[in-house]
Amino acid sequence: MLAALTDSHKQNPTIMLWLMVGLFASLVVPWYGIEDGFFGFEWIIDGYPVDSDYAPLAFLLAYGEKPWLAPWSCLSSARSTPPACRAGIP
Repeated sequence: MLAALTDSHKQNPTIMLWLMVGLFASLVVPWYGIEDGFFGFEWIIDGYPVDSDYAPLAFLLAYGEKPWLAPWSCLSSARSTPPACRAGIP
């Protein structure tokens, strides 16, 4: 199973790049829009990452703040998973 995953990523490095971008965004970038703009950087000192206004997706799900986002993250990861990995999913 792991060999199939690594083989498919070796064939198409673009998939791996976008999976890493998505993972980075869900772990680091605030999920909701920021009033002063992302490059204002005031959000960094104003409660990031635990404030629900500035928290990334992973923190929102971990703290149980916005449980309705969980199906979205599962759906997007299922769509981006290579077919060899989805073979065991019913």
